[in-house]
Amino acid sequence: MTLANQDVGTDPTAPVIRGDTIRLEFTVAGLSLGDVASAEWRLADRTPAEASPQTLITKTSGAGITTAHNPPSSVGVTVLLDPTDTQTLAPGDYYHELEITRTGGGDVNTAATGTLRFTGDVVP
Repeated sequence: MTLANQDVGTDPTAPVIRGDTIRLEFTVAGLSLGDVASAEWRLADRTPAEASPQTLITKTSGAGITTAHNPPSSVGVTVLLDPTDTQTLAPGDYYHELEITRTGGGDVNTAATGTLRFTGDVVP
């Protein structure tokens, strides 16, 4: 179920600029909306394989994350980053991870991981 290498902002023709409103959209296949109890997204300063990653931003269902049914059998997850979430981050690469908690037992599954690259803004 994990979508690895969900890299955002690494394409020079589509930069992610810190301090902007940013919508990250994920499609999680094999689930219906009723399967999802909650979702949580985190941005860290480095990958879990590196020493002591620090979580910089956390978004949860109803607090920056919305979910919607995508027919026939997937769930769309949108993570909304407000300008204040990212305006103080240094330009560079960060690690992001999306976890889904399922209904009927509370199993937690990592749905997406990857790099999120921020570029600096010209207008602060």
